[in-house]
Amino acid sequence: MKERQRHHYNKHTKSLKPISLGETVHMKLPGQRKWSAGTCAGKLDERSYIVKVGDVEYQRNRKQLVSGHEDPLTELADPSEPTPSPRGHPTVTANPQPANHTRVDAQNNVPPTGSPRRSGRVHKKPAWHKDYLM
Repeated sequence: MKERQRHHYNKHTKSLKPISLGETVHMKLPGQRKWSAGTCAGKLDERSYIVKVGDVEYQRNRKQLVSGHEDPLTELADPSEPTPSPRGHPTVTANPQPANHTRVDAQNNVPPTGSPRRSGRVHKKPAWHKDYLM
């Protein structure tokens, strides 16, 4: 019974290629969203690796690492450089500065105060409630 369950559970899995010592890998540092490049400094067991990023060593599972020859989802690129578009022409951004996204009250054109955010929607009771005392 367990073998049949294991077979169906693992039906669509794939094995990850092992990482060799000194190979360049990418990983996400704690609290960051960008991928950081590092080198494999050691292997602890079948799936656990020691990765050195700068002067700091991290222990990571193999599924948290992307090999150097694999392309991470968000490659480390310099945002000031224009990126090529699919047709080969560089894409130029009109405003490289971050936009000021301050919410403004639509009725008075006044930015919100320090009060907690709440919906400005008007709460209206259904028409059929008018016959009842609540």
